[in-house]
Amino acid sequence: MGKGPRPLSGVRGGGPAKRLISVFLRKERKKMATPKRKTSHARTAQRKAHWLGALNAPSTMMCPHCGDMTLSYRACPSCGFYKSRQALQVKSEA
Repeated sequence: MGKGPRPLSGVRGGGPAKRLISVFLRKERKKMATPKRKTSHARTAQRKAHWLGALNAPSTMMCPHCGDMTLSYRACPSCGFYKSRQALQVKSEA
């Protein structure tokens, strides 16, 4: 085997078309975009602070039926009520 360019798997046969495509692909390789300057520590910390500030605990509310703290828009796990209706059958502890 010769030491020319490796054959392309997508092109069948040989000849000038194959050589032309391999030359075209070699010329048209593009580099990935890279930043012009280093990101400063302050800018990095500011970005992380905004991201961490957006994370918050799920909102809770007091159940109007039993007074227990529950997640909003969910049935109360202790009494089973949601929007003043019995939504779940809760097993008794007795």
